Amino acid sequence: MTSPIVVEIESLEGTRAFAQKLAGLLEPGDTVVLEGPLGAGKTSLSRELLFALGVDEDEVITSPTFAILHEYEGRALLVHADLYRLEHPEEVGEIGLDELQAEGAISLIEWGLRFEQELEGVVLLIELGFLKRRVDDGKPSQKERDWDEHDSQRRLVRVHARSERGENILRRLAQEGALSERPG
Repeated sequence: MTSPIVVEIESLEGTRAFAQKLAGLLEPGDTVVLEGPLGAGKTSLSRELLFALGVDEDEVITSPTFAILHEYEGRALLVHADLYRLEHPEEVGEIGLDELQAEGAISLIEWGLRFEQELEGVVLLIELGFLKRRVDDGKPSQKERDWDEHDSQRRLVRVHARSERGENILRRLAQEGALSERPG
């Protein structure tokens, strides 16, 4: 697999624009795993992806943390799952995710990396993190000291291909200017 591609997202509008470009490339059967610390924007990105995949904008989309799995109708069957509360790999099969994936659902799976072996059709891993504000104190640069607290809106998003299909999606996103490669 190639190196991850990185994009900086500065606002909700940036999240929406990224989601629209990515959604245009997703097909039935694709699974996207989203990882990152609490509050990094996994649910916000999932929400924008679901809207871009055809869910009515009036639909209230919330984190499936307690329900574990939500289904939506869009241009395909859409699944938004949060596996944070699952403890064992066999629980992935118990929530019915495999049947929905077999039906051709496009699946957005938060906290799914530790269960990647149990998930079908994983094409991308998206890691979200906080961008930090640069401190300009006029002193020589020291890597650890150059960054202040995280900025509540800005995100650093690393997109990793997890299959040949994922590689194709990354190439197309890069061609469309959705992403910029940065050392990873």
